[in-house]
Amino acid sequence: MAAAMSLPCSAFGPARARLRHRAPLARPLQHPPRAMAGLDRSNPDGGKTDWREMYEVLTDYGIKALDANEVNRRLGRGKAVVVDVRIEKESRRACILDSLVVPLYQPISGLAPYKIARRAAFLAFGVVEATELNADFCDEVRQYIGVDVPVILVCGIGGTLEADGSYPYGRRSRSLEAAYYLLQEGFRDVSILDGGISAWGKAGFDVYAMD
Repeated sequence: MAAAMSLPCSAFGPARARLRHRAPLARPLQHPPRAMAGLDRSNPDGGKTDWREMYEVLTDYGIKALDANEVNRRLGRGKAVVVDVRIEKESRRACILDSLVVPLYQPISGLAPYKIARRAAFLAFGVVEATELNADFCDEVRQYIGVDVPVILVCGIGGTLEADGSYPYGRRSRSLEAAYYLLQEGFRDVSILDGGISAWGKAGFDVYAMD
């Protein structure tokens, strides 16, 4: 597959191909990151906001899950920016053209005791690659787009707020979590890709590998 022509982001550095949308090259953040709403930086486990609270905020806002065709139409009209919130390894394999790639979660690194304990806990459940919330997520998104720009968030599955017998608060996903944090930061037009990146491919739209 061709290399993805993506908007630059702090996860990957400067884009390596011509950009359809002009954007500044990635630079290190020049200001101290703000505490992300719902995340307590002093808490070793991140103090991540409870999903039920996220669900209530997202439901009150009326977050929209857009199908792949609608997302493609909005991108074609230049009416929105796609933000891919998956971890770097996933986004490198397949992403939407011109996505802004900002992982909501990142691999747990460092040798602090609580980090070692968290990696061990993940491993006990068979998860080799342990991740933690990216506390700079909102700052990294705001580095490239303003709060008035329509944002479409993409993850692997999309998630849903529709309740059923097994999931009274819908199905949690990275794109829905990211939507919650961006809304708390003042973004005014936030939606998600229904079904995630897999639905985009199933609809017949191209995905690109990042070199």
